[in-house]
Amino acid sequence: MLNKLFRLIVFGGTFATAFAVELYNSSFELGGSGFSLNRYSGTWQYRSPEFDRSEFADGRLSLKVENPDADMLVLNSSEFLLEKGKNYTLSWYVKAGRDIAAFRAGIYSTISAEEKGLWITSVGTVRVKAGAWQRCSVTLKAENDRPYHLDFRWGNVNGQPAPGTVWMDAIQIDEGDKALPYRSRKEISGALKLPKRVFPAERIQGEVHLLHPGLKAEKGTLLLKLSDTVFPDRAPEIFRKELTLKPGRNPVPFLFEPKRFGHYRVDAEVIVNGKKIFLPAAYLARTYPVSGRIPALGTEVQLGIDFGHGAVNPNQSCMKLAYRGQEAAVEEYYRFYADSGVKLLRSGNSNSFAWADLETAPGVFDWRFMDLWMENSFRHKMAVMPVLGNMFYLRDGAKPRSLTKIPPHVMKKSRIVANPVNCGAWDGVEPDMNSWKNYVDAVTKRYKGLIQAYEITNEPNICITGKAYSAYLIPAADIIRRNSPGALVIGGGVTTDYNGKSEQFLREMTESGAIQRCDALSFHPYSSPQENSKNSAVEALAVLREKTEKVKPGFPVWCTELYYLRADSGFNGNLQNKRIQPSDLIRRFLLDLGEGVRQCVYLNESGLIQQELLPGWEGTHSIATVQLIPNAVYMAHNAAAHLFSGARPAGKFNWGEGISCYLYHDRNGQEIAAFWHYGKKPGTVVLKGKNLRLFDLFGNQLEFSGPVPVTERPNFLRGGNLREVLKQAVIQ
Repeated sequence: MLNKLFRLIVFGGTFATAFAVELYNSSFELGGSGFSLNRYSGTWQYRSPEFDRSEFADGRLSLKVENPDADMLVLNSSEFLLEKGKNYTLSWYVKAGRDIAAFRAGIYSTISAEEKGLWITSVGTVRVKAGAWQRCSVTLKAENDRPYHLDFRWGNVNGQPAPGTVWMDAIQIDEGDKALPYRSRKEISGALKLPKRVFPAERIQGEVHLLHPGLKAEKGTLLLKLSDTVFPDRAPEIFRKELTLKPGRNPVPFLFEPKRFGHYRVDAEVIVNGKKIFLPAAYLARTYPVSGRIPALGTEVQLGIDFGHGAVNPNQSCMKLAYRGQEAAVEEYYRFYADSGVKLLRSGNSNSFAWADLETAPGVFDWRFMDLWMENSFRHKMAVMPVLGNMFYLRDGAKPRSLTKIPPHVMKKSRIVANPVNCGAWDGVEPDMNSWKNYVDAVTKRYKGLIQAYEITNEPNICITGKAYSAYLIPAADIIRRNSPGALVIGGGVTTDYNGKSEQFLREMTESGAIQRCDALSFHPYSSPQENSKNSAVEALAVLREKTEKVKPGFPVWCTELYYLRADSGFNGNLQNKRIQPSDLIRRFLLDLGEGVRQCVYLNESGLIQQELLPGWEGTHSIATVQLIPNAVYMAHNAAAHLFSGARPAGKFNWGEGISCYLYHDRNGQEIAAFWHYGKKPGTVVLKGKNLRLFDLFGNQLEFSGPVPVTERPNFLRGGNLREVLKQAVIQ
């Protein structure tokens, strides 16, 4: 009955009737709240949108977007619901400085049946003529009951560059096959305004902007609640203020002072004449300050990320090497990740450092973007580890396949290995050897003394044989040592994703002498992400260690990718970034650190971003990350970096089945212990010792007396003689 009569939409406090969907901030009277503008910039420049008070179709302002370089622009809305099977007409007012041949508009959603995470769209394309305001519309069909969001694209769509300024206003969705007259909002609305979302201090300042469309002032009450997203049982901080709302805009400043480091949500409501008006929530992180130096990767363990430097693949943007702005200039983009505490950027598995973009013709290299990435990384005190060669494969559904990061002129001289892992998704490639050597030589000469470590390709064991891979690794290692003495050679990159096997591959690397040329072996443990996975992470590490010890005692291993950190992840990555919890990340990091893994890189950059506008999205995560807003995993990176960067393992303690307990020495040589539960039933532990201090997984000190709960969220312990304390602990 509810679906047939009307649908209430809780996202953003909006609602839909059988005749219309009321979009939040549909005429931009609250500025950019509820929308996000991504700019795919071929010049690597981000221009912020403006809100023009001299041009509008409704209200008092419009969205103005300048686009002199014909960037592709993508405007996304916040979520709303539609009824499956029905047609809806999306309309909007637009004014253009120049003709636009292809202005695309549509609705995006996902389906979660069998957790496939497929994303679906219904789109239409219109022509926009330069000149006066015009109303455009497209009729679309809702294919499911999942949350939807709007997606407008222009500027460079379908290979048709369209530079020039565009104004947008008065967006509306009507049920049926035609657009109804635009309905201006008659009720009070509002938005939370936070100038930043990462706060390395206790004071969190912002404003609530309330818009009163009436003609006379009204009394009201503003209520704000700051709550911990990871520890929801902790008492929230409340802000309350009595208001007199005048016609027009009413900015209301607010201040919170959280004492704990963590990830927070701000909820807001306004009560006027007994009616509650809910505002969309906002998320933020209260973080630790970060180190101002670049670490030594050979000796200091870091928690890194797989970093694309904001670059997007040409097939996503209709332009080569575009920067996906995510409402942020390049400088802001790097600062956001630097403030997370990340110090190690693995680059080349994603869209940056692609061999094909770097070597544009035989022996001809375009260094512009790689130089830009290196400069920004170093300025923000982050070390870059390029993945040389990217991945040796052709991956797409075309016949013949064509999608690869190997240059076309090299592909003409390369050998194709058909369907190497029997999954049908790609073919392996063995690139021309002389081209490979020349490429490695050029890169390592240019960045001599700047790059501390090079990883030799990504996941080669699911592309080519160990013997074939060794033929590329050996000369690459020799070239690196000749051109950049002191740089580390990281080989292997072996994965268990896509049912990848490593035993034969590593044996062939050993027999060829290739692994002996490496300073560390990298691995991607997708079949064993956690201790309680079907394949135990501890057992998998023990097997890997047994293999490397045969090569050389104490041979270092680096984990350089693990996107799916949930114990039950399987191989479905689409839903994993959304479901990963801070405890998943920190447990895996503490486990690897405790077991002697020398460097740890798990998630890619989109895994640190909060889905504030699109919480219901379950498709490819990177497509839906539309603003630089920290999520709880971002805070986990920050806390782990603050507490454990540069730490070393000091002991492992048997506390019984389903419990892990490790002792470490932090970078200052002080003892710190960590313990957590990964079994079916949490327990408690009695700790006996002097001057013991207990901390939560973000490093906030906890008061305790008597038994301490042992849960899936790791707790940390400091104090005197921790080794004896851990030995004498009593598990209950």
